[in-house]
Amino acid sequence: MSTVQLAQLLDQADAADQQHDYETAIRLYTLVVEQTEGNVADPITREIRLAALRKTGRLLRFLGKFEASLACYQQYYLDVGSGEQAVEALSLLAN
Repeated sequence: MSTVQLAQLLDQADAADQQHDYETAIRLYTLVVEQTEGNVADPITREIRLAALRKTGRLLRFLGKFEASLACYQQYYLDVGSGEQAVEALSLLAN
């Protein structure tokens, strides 16, 4: 899937989230993650994947699906590597 298509999916998921259609948002965010790999070289695709993981984790936590949320945040942590995003990932895992 192209970066443009991934960005469109992310936008659709964000719109569903804003409309409180959380199940649709989670489904679309998950699709973004499934269509990408954690070690992707393209920085735009990487950021799209990370955003989808972070937002999926947030929604799952909001819906009380704590184990699934934790799994998203753990994958986010594994994907970010080191740096500022790693600190953010650890913060998400701690909450």
